[in-house]
Amino acid sequence: MTSSGPLDVLGEIGKGKFYEDLLDQNQDYLLEDGLQTRVLDHATLVEPKEVLGRDKDRAALAILRRTLEEKLKI
Repeated sequence: MTSSGPLDVLGEIGKGKFYEDLLDQNQDYLLEDGLQTRVLDHATLVEPKEVLGRDKDRAALAILRRTLEEKLKI
């Protein structure tokens, strides 16, 4: 947990995809303390959460899908 919310650090995501495979599917964010981090975009998170199907992933899917819908309206 961070002061900005939960942090999920991944070594691998989905079907054998690694950090290098996802560089074009993330955004840079500047954190409060001046550190910069890269964050996967919402669309990229949907597929592995569908595949994994854990309770926490299913719960997050509804939020991710709704966020994507709202982004498309803008």
